[in-house]
Amino acid sequence: MKRLLSCSRLKDYLVYAFVGVVCFSTFVVNDAPYNWSKLLLLGAWFMIYIDMEFACRNRVTRETLVFVFICSGLAEAVWGWLQLYDLLPSRHTLFPLTGSFKNPGPYAGYLAVTFPLALYACLFYKDARKYVGVLTCLAILPLFPVSMSRASWLAAMAGSAVVLYGRYDRQVTAYIQSHRRMFRWAGVGLLGLFCAIAFCLYLLKPDSADGRLLMWKLEARTLLRHPFGVGLGNFAGAYGEVQAAYFATGGTETERYVAGNPEYAFNEYLQIGIESGLLGLGLFVAILYFCFRQMRDLHAWHLSGALASLSVFACFSYPFSIWLFLLVLLFLLAASSRMPAVEQTRSRRWKSLLLGLGCLFAIYAIKSRLWNEWEQTEGLFVRAQQHAGAGEYAESNALLKRATYISCDPMLYDVMGKNHQALGEYSEAERCFLYAADLVPNRLYPYYLLAKLYHATNESEKMRVAAQRVLTQRPKVHSRAVDEMRAEMKTLLGQ
Repeated sequence: MKRLLSCSRLKDYLVYAFVGVVCFSTFVVNDAPYNWSKLLLLGAWFMIYIDMEFACRNRVTRETLVFVFICSGLAEAVWGWLQLYDLLPSRHTLFPLTGSFKNPGPYAGYLAVTFPLALYACLFYKDARKYVGVLTCLAILPLFPVSMSRASWLAAMAGSAVVLYGRYDRQVTAYIQSHRRMFRWAGVGLLGLFCAIAFCLYLLKPDSADGRLLMWKLEARTLLRHPFGVGLGNFAGAYGEVQAAYFATGGTETERYVAGNPEYAFNEYLQIGIESGLLGLGLFVAILYFCFRQMRDLHAWHLSGALASLSVFACFSYPFSIWLFLLVLLFLLAASSRMPAVEQTRSRRWKSLLLGLGCLFAIYAIKSRLWNEWEQTEGLFVRAQQHAGAGEYAESNALLKRATYISCDPMLYDVMGKNHQALGEYSEAERCFLYAADLVPNRLYPYYLLAKLYHATNESEKMRVAAQRVLTQRPKVHSRAVDEMRAEMKTLLGQ
């Protein structure tokens, strides 16, 4: 018991230290504008963690919340089935299955996180919760292949393996000890099978896999370039600088074709490391380690299974940018604590939890009203366009410069270049257009703007090179705008 209490206290200290390191990297290390909405949300989540950790000291409250998350997985699965049969609309125009999420990736990931909890209910519970768990598993399983989310498949398998080990660990251990030689060969076979499965998953969506591999390579470079972090919410801007520098000096044709301007790292560990530094990443991994250790010692296989699923899914997606996943994460961190329970009435426990949730919803209400206007890229871009339309090009560029810290969209630099060109600052306009072209090399628009700039400044040779790039380069997404730009470039070359 003393060991568990010491682990709980150490984990709590690590959580406090992690929040402190994030604030340090945001306010002290970097000179980017503060992303106040993200910082307010960090404070709200921290308050919720403290309240939830206090509430989860009571076993009944903890198990009640586990059952609530199982029911939420069942509700999401039912929502998905209704979408598949066109009884409810999808929230994405290209995908029929999204649940309450905006696309099928996070949706399948949430199903994968709740699936181990439902599986545990099937195997361990003896009351009505067992039947709810069975129904949830049956509703979720067929949706995994439909979602086409490879990350959710791996996450669900990892979490289920933990739960099954907790249920049959003695039998499995005894069988392995009595058949060691067979299991050595089985291990070799499983390794080959894993490699074959990984290759098949790659072939399922090769462009997507190549894009993720490119992102992870450049994110590792970004992390090494900023070992102390770039501040909360500034991942995209720092990543964009590294990607532009990489393609300015090289890059394969495949990498140039699959490159994009991601808003998220699609690997939460790398994003945490880039935003909070190597120390923040180390603290976060240590928090997860002590949580798994406490769950193992307490045989809380349902919690460790859900945390394993979430940890695996976080390697391939952006769950910690979605409030429902963050709520699950904080619950798992809080539920792994085994501090001495404080005597309190039931109403006081729930009031404490509801107070934290109320803080979260209050912050989200503020965010929904102000974030798009003042903090998010879209709001800054719209305001910059308004200034440019009114001929206030310097004010427009000031807003666009601020947006480049939180986004790596080449359109920001395209508009900045057009503003400089309108001011007669042709060298600065050329620099912006070239940077946009290096940032996402498969975009034709920066070369189109370069060709028009060179035509206006009577640089015919440079104009021909840029125009030929528009005519010959394969766009990642073909559209009517591509045809119109190419037609204009042919006219320009004819002149």
